[in-house]
Amino acid sequence: MIKFKDLPIRRKIIVTILTGMGSAMLIAVVQFISFDRSTAKDYLYEEILTLAKITAKRSSVALAFQDVRNAAQNLSNLSIRNSIQSACIYNADRSLFSAYIRNRASGIGCAPKMEDMQQGYTAKSLIIIEPMSNKSRELGFLVVRSDLSPISERTKAWIYIGIGMFALAFVVAYVMSNRMQRSIAMPISRLSGVMRNVQKNNDLSLRAEVLGNDELGVLVTNFNQMLELIDSSNKDLQMLYDDVAVKSAQAEIVAVELEGRNQQIKEMIGGAAHDLRQPLQALSIFVDALGYQKDPNKREKIINKIQQSMTNLNELFDEVLDVSKAEQLAEEKELQSVSIKALINKLYVEFQAMATKKALDFRVCNRDITILSVPGILERIIRNLLSNAINYTDDGGVLLAVRWHREALLIDVWDTGRGIPAEKQKSIFKKFERIEEKPGEGKKSGYGLGLAIVNQFIQMLGYQLSVHSTYGRGSCFRITIPASCIESTRESFAPVLARANPEIACSPSSPITASSAVDSAGGVVPLERAYKASILLVDDDDDIRKALQEALQAWGANVAAFSSLSAITNYLAAGNYPAPDIIISDYQLEGDTTGNQVVSVARQAVNTKLPAVIITANTTVEIQQEIKCFGYDVMIKPVDISKLKNMICERVGI
Repeated sequence: MIKFKDLPIRRKIIVTILTGMGSAMLIAVVQFISFDRSTAKDYLYEEILTLAKITAKRSSVALAFQDVRNAAQNLSNLSIRNSIQSACIYNADRSLFSAYIRNRASGIGCAPKMEDMQQGYTAKSLIIIEPMSNKSRELGFLVVRSDLSPISERTKAWIYIGIGMFALAFVVAYVMSNRMQRSIAMPISRLSGVMRNVQKNNDLSLRAEVLGNDELGVLVTNFNQMLELIDSSNKDLQMLYDDVAVKSAQAEIVAVELEGRNQQIKEMIGGAAHDLRQPLQALSIFVDALGYQKDPNKREKIINKIQQSMTNLNELFDEVLDVSKAEQLAEEKELQSVSIKALINKLYVEFQAMATKKALDFRVCNRDITILSVPGILERIIRNLLSNAINYTDDGGVLLAVRWHREALLIDVWDTGRGIPAEKQKSIFKKFERIEEKPGEGKKSGYGLGLAIVNQFIQMLGYQLSVHSTYGRGSCFRITIPASCIESTRESFAPVLARANPEIACSPSSPITASSAVDSAGGVVPLERAYKASILLVDDDDDIRKALQEALQAWGANVAAFSSLSAITNYLAAGNYPAPDIIISDYQLEGDTTGNQVVSVARQAVNTKLPAVIITANTTVEIQQEIKCFGYDVMIKPVDISKLKNMICERVGI
């Protein structure tokens, strides 16, 4: 809908005049009708009251002598007033003596007994109550009812008159506004047309017609003079522009070439400064650890790690030189077989030292898969993402995970760092785009080239790179490698979140989510709090079940571990077992069995409401609410052993 401010001037004039006059007329008519209606009501009241007084006085004798015929004749005289619908004479005891009813079908009549009522207007009628007396003796009452038809008819008549006046005023106003808009809007419209033609055709020779010497005429004259001045200046500027344009074009070609070279130098220096910090920092940590380590075997392991980092550093120097040749690499890239398992193990050795230095938990979820890629470039992509994750994480940990998802290979780098603001998540892959450090941290935020170069390489390899982040909680950078790049796979599907041994693969049935991918450090259970707790443990994953059983047994607990609902059911049915203190179960077991069912069966078997802890990788609110509705505790994978021990102590009452 077009707004009033956007209407043409001639329409604004018409609308303004018509609206103003129409509003004034409407208000006047409404006020007049309201006043007339009030006056008509007062007139009707006085008229009916006068008729009632006359009739009551004339009928007093008939009422005194109980002359019904004479009273009825007096009442019938009221029929001369069409609005009177009924007239009733009541004795002093309020019984009906005589009545006049204009139209019995209307339902308006005289009650056998006089009702309690008040004199005056109701919603549909006027009621007049006139006492009847003979000297000082009260004889009865006269009740007269009149409808409001005189008032309604009078109001309708004035409404019709008002509509006619309003229509006449509208016609007059329209004619006046049309004449007015011709003298005001037409010159402005012509001036606007000349301006549009000048803008459209760039023809400064056009001039607007001067129609008078009033303010609009002066405006048109000044506009024409302005066009003459612009036309003259434009011709002079065109001559200068033609001369400058030739020289500017030559200078621009040179500037573009210099800018391209300068940009390449900046990217190379920025990329080197960003990527060289990681292996150098790892070397620093290994050398520092070597000075404090006395065990020959451990010293030899550290020396091997130093040699590995030196090798990585030399390879990185070679890759830094490739930054300035990214376009050439895109045209001449050679795909080779790359072992994901070997690559992840190599990066684990290097970045474990960095994570340990910052007291971070660094884990990997590896797979034995071979893909077709450019080895140095893929390694650099993952190294850059890991370096950023550790650098921007102050508490918690980092997870490097490889997994399948819908016929594609995903390489995820999770962290529990500071996260990326939502408004920055689309721009972080631009060159020189950085996330500012928090005040007082004393850290250098880098040159903003790392992720930009990573994105270039991702596009060059035909992969996809995405980021999911919650500010203040952490981030996940995901590399999606299409199935067409997979050369072979030798999956053992052995599930482990590696700490000391990164070479063990992670279970494909354990989905990694933003809330469960990296477990932040929890409170440590002191050794003196360990005791011989009797624990029932159920998990269908052999490696996880054995690892958790060994950890709890080392703590001092008595653990009976089972792989399925049937296994624990048979164990409890045998009856030869120590009384359990608590049951711990994975939520999703084989088939459609859930941990909730396991706990229910166990409680029935031991006839005790055992404390229960359900461990799940599903972070949906529905699943967690389902578990809590049964009264069980929930822990999200990966589970920190110290937190699990604390929960056991709380539930069994240590």
